[in-house]
Amino acid sequence: MAHTLRVENITISTANTNTNGTGTITALVTGTNQGTRVDYVVVKAIANVTAGMIRLFTKENGGSWVLLAELPVTQTTGNAFTPFWTSPYRIPAIYLGHNQQLGASTNNAESFTVTAMCADLQ
Repeated sequence: MAHTLRVENITISTANTNTNGTGTITALVTGTNQGTRVDYVVVKAIANVTAGMIRLFTKENGGSWVLLAELPVTQTTGNAFTPFWTSPYRIPAIYLGHNQQLGASTNNAESFTVTAMCADLQ
C-alpha cells in the first residue's frame, strides 16, 4: 500500500482539566479520503512547566472527542544543562478514517508543541 509521509504540528496552551472530551481540544491530524496512519507523537514544553497532564483525543466525523491517552508532565525548569520537558509517545498505529481527527489538550495553562508523524494512505 502506497502512502505519503507528513508531519503535523500544533501549539497548545489553554488549560483543560476535562477528560470527557469537552473544553479546549486542538485538532492535530485529520484523516484524508483514504485514511491516515499516525505512528508517533512527540510533546515538548516551550518553557518551564509544572506537574500536569497532556491528553490525546480522537474524534469521529461530526462526533465528540474521546480520550485516547494521558501523558504525565513532570515539573521541569529548563536551563543550560536541563532541556524543557519532552515526551515521545510511541503508539500502536492509530488509523484515522476520512475526516476523523486526533487532537490534544493540556491540563495546565502552559505552552507545548505537539508533533505527529503520519502516513496518508493511498
